[in-house]
Amino acid sequence: MPNWNPFRRKDQVKVKNARAYLADAPKYKSHILGGGQCHVTGIVCPVCTQWGAGGPFYPTVDCSTLYELGEDITKYIYEISSRKSRKPMTPTERNELAEKLIPVLGQDRPIGYGAIFGVSLAEAKGPIGDFAWQTRGLVYVRESVFREINEAGFPLVGVPAPLKFQKDPGERLILLELLPSARRLASTFKQCEICDRILEVEETLRIDGSSFDDSIPIQCVYEWPATAVFSADLADYIRERGFTDISLSPIEVV
Repeated sequence: MPNWNPFRRKDQVKVKNARAYLADAPKYKSHILGGGQCHVTGIVCPVCTQWGAGGPFYPTVDCSTLYELGEDITKYIYEISSRKSRKPMTPTERNELAEKLIPVLGQDRPIGYGAIFGVSLAEAKGPIGDFAWQTRGLVYVRESVFREINEAGFPLVGVPAPLKFQKDPGERLILLELLPSARRLASTFKQCEICDRILEVEETLRIDGSSFDDSIPIQCVYEWPATAVFSADLADYIRERGFTDISLSPIEVV
């Protein structure tokens, strides 16, 4: 599928005391059920003893490209639809895999401890608004709205989602790709020094201003990728345009 990115970000401008907005938990009549094509296997940590998978979602990355990289990489990547279990990686293996994937993914796409790639056929239930959600971090937007937002100067990235609609919205939906560039404020969480898993965390999300680039219209949080953080300018534009099925709440950037 094509990588929809009409604009490319050039210079990051990281600021403190910026305004930012968090997508509220979706409570709309529409809902999307689906996922990616392939998944990095989970990690078992010898220190914190936790096991499992979880990480950012990169729908613009074609899984077939990853499968061409050789057995030393593909042994850690599996088709989600196959439901086959894979032996978990060690943190060291994860770090080695991350280094090998940089030529394909780039520096801006860390794999966390279980990144998801590609898009698969999903089911869209209920009437579709301007935005649609699978979770508060998996954001779909109507193609016409996607184009309008880009033309207004907010460079969004995404791919057309292969959806089976319960009620045809009359146009395609674009699944957005959110890079995990923002970071939680360090004093608000405790993580394992070996595998980076979050062990303790404050309920309220606060963003470290030294990591926050307010020129990125929508991003997710490195330590909590199942989120969508909107820049203040885009949030203002969304409110002015009155787009439907989206609710944003201010969060602290310090």
